[in-house]
Amino acid sequence: SETEPGNLIAPIRSAIHEIDETQLVFEVATHAEMLADSHREQRFSTLLFEIAPTDPTTFLLIAVSTVLVALAASLIPAYRAARVDPMEVLRYQ
Repeated sequence: SETEPGNLIAPIRSAIHEIDETQLVFEVATHAEMLADSHREQRFSTLLFEIAPTDPTTFLLIAVSTVLVALAASLIPAYRAARVDPMEVLRYQ
């Protein structure tokens, strides 16, 4: 029935599932980027202006900004899903 407790937490489970999918995509992209860094370092070292290809500050800034973008990409849809009334969702399913 519609009043079972399991039906009321379905939107929360959906939001958690969405965060898990985003985290998986982020992890795969991060590992792929780390593998490609050695090739890019050689290729783009001529384009850098007063920045060493292995500058730790630059790598840290890029890593932090990537984490922030991934966090926003997962939390914004989860926040929207959490705001939806569970009974509204069940009514349209």
